[in-house]
Amino acid sequence: MVPSTRPRIAVVTCLVLLLAMAAPGAAGPQLAADSPATGAATGHTVQPQPAGDLALPERVVLPGQTSHGSVVIGAEAAAALDGSGANLEGAYQRHLLRERFESADGTAAKRSVLQEAVDDLETDVEGLRSEERSARIAYRNGELSERGFLIELVSIHKRAQELEQTADLIAPTAADGLADDVSATGVAAQIRALQGSLIARQGPVRSYLGDVVVGDSPPQRVYVSVSRNGTVLSMIEDGTYHREANRDDLLVDGPEQGITYSEAFDLTQNELYSQYASNYDFTTVGRGSDGVIGQFYLVLGEGEASYEHGTLRSYIDAVSQNVFWEYQRMELDGDLPIEEPSETTAGNLTLAVQPTYPSGPAKVTVTEDGEPVSNVSVAVGGTPVSRTGTNGTAWVVLPYESPVVSVASDDAAVSTSIEWSTQYQAESN
Repeated sequence: MVPSTRPRIAVVTCLVLLLAMAAPGAAGPQLAADSPATGAATGHTVQPQPAGDLALPERVVLPGQTSHGSVVIGAEAAAALDGSGANLEGAYQRHLLRERFESADGTAAKRSVLQEAVDDLETDVEGLRSEERSARIAYRNGELSERGFLIELVSIHKRAQELEQTADLIAPTAADGLADDVSATGVAAQIRALQGSLIARQGPVRSYLGDVVVGDSPPQRVYVSVSRNGTVLSMIEDGTYHREANRDDLLVDGPEQGITYSEAFDLTQNELYSQYASNYDFTTVGRGSDGVIGQFYLVLGEGEASYEHGTLRSYIDAVSQNVFWEYQRMELDGDLPIEEPSETTAGNLTLAVQPTYPSGPAKVTVTEDGEPVSNVSVAVGGTPVSRTGTNGTAWVVLPYESPVVSVASDDAAVSTSIEWSTQYQAESN
């Protein structure tokens, strides 16, 4: 099962803000060259809400033209070896850092060791960001398959985990680290500045795929949508829909101060997720960094809710005031809000498709002479992605670009083209 995604017993959401002390000259990794500069994105530009009247949250949408596809990922020996290598390398580097720190003579020398380590960490984090950007470009240019793209993301995810452990060794958010031992506040500020990029390189879907490639979880079909500046990964696993999305261009690097934690709370409650206030309890505000309040370099708001359909987790950039990373888990059941069916009939075979939104789940129902038809292959864009169950239904994921859903029996074949409303088209552009 996907880790850390099970519903909680109590319906409680915490908006946790990680407050980072800004030090003069402490700059995080700069945006990649193919991304438009986001330093000017300081105005209050609330992201569009493509879910319309459906009670389904989705904030991170991909702008402009997207490339999309799906593939079944299974055990991959090379990817498993790469992940093991990343784990060993990370552990070894942390061992060396601790040794150098402990053997350094005096406070100044120890601070110097930490400064060198965090400078290397900055370089490594920017390297991962650049690799993901290059993978997006290669996938959109047809130089990288869905499988190759996902394996690359799994590798980036594992290395980001290792870098996060190194960051936690130096300056953890809720405890004392090596930087605290020698009052290296500038180093701690640099670590805080890297957190957004580390968060954006990880996620539950990537983590699950990491388990798949080493053989710890069964093969899984994953749906991919990629734009110039973002990635959406979706999958349906054991009756549950998972969606993980990130947007690099909405994560702002630099010394500029962002909104306060109370302003982030109001933004979340009243604008970003206002439509879901009845299902998401954004009433508890916590402060990271052990309650220390300082200048805001980067504020990340994390909200997680358990309600009748699943959970939501998101991170908000303080400067752009937008969600740059979002994860959704939704149970695919009869209570899930979906559109009215779009039906097409050929002969005695009827295909009905009930979508939610682009990259979201869609319910497919196949009947023959009014009776459900089981074990029928369902294709999206010509690629078989699922089969109907005994009740004649299957759940699939529909991409941003107008998808065609098709099925065939022994006697007939039928397809339905889903045209997203002008609302979706405007928001995606």
